[in-house]
Amino acid sequence: MLLLEEFLLDTPWVKRLKAGHRARLLAETRERTVQRGVVFCQTGQRVEYWKGVIEGLVKVSVVSAEGRTSTLTGLANGAWFGEGPVLRAKTWDFDGVAMRETRIALVPRATFEWLMDVSPEFNRWLNTSLSLKQSVWSWLKHGWHGAWHGCSTLFCTRTLARGSNFPSRRLVIWQVFPGSG
Repeated sequence: MLLLEEFLLDTPWVKRLKAGHRARLLAETRERTVQRGVVFCQTGQRVEYWKGVIEGLVKVSVVSAEGRTSTLTGLANGAWFGEGPVLRAKTWDFDGVAMRETRIALVPRATFEWLMDVSPEFNRWLNTSLSLKQSVWSWLKHGWHGAWHGCSTLFCTRTLARGSNFPSRRLVIWQVFPGSG
């Protein structure tokens, strides 16, 4: 089992931090294990942490006023998420659901904001990550109309599974059929 410290030290953006910044990050980051099916960040809930997937699988989704769930993305080992809600709001604007037992790294909001204030290395990574994510959402909203529907899945998987947003470079994909658990 990968230890929290090992996970952090193997994360590309953490490797770029100055030693003192890295030491504070390691000291202040915590870990939480979430069981399958548990909503561990919920729309309207106060944002206290920026989150990274140490091991497991997370579904990011929203629920309409009518109760219909729309899945925005899935996140696997090495993915970081929630920088948008941390930056712009005091509450989550989506739900994070563990699709299997999942270990989450929790960077306190204050530590995230401090890194933004003191670390150009962190800011460069964060800007790249946000830009990559924005390109996915823009393409989903505007670019796939009229395209082969499988193309949107391929685009999103390729985009999210490359570069600094998905450092493990290993993506495991499977399909669960209704009634199979």
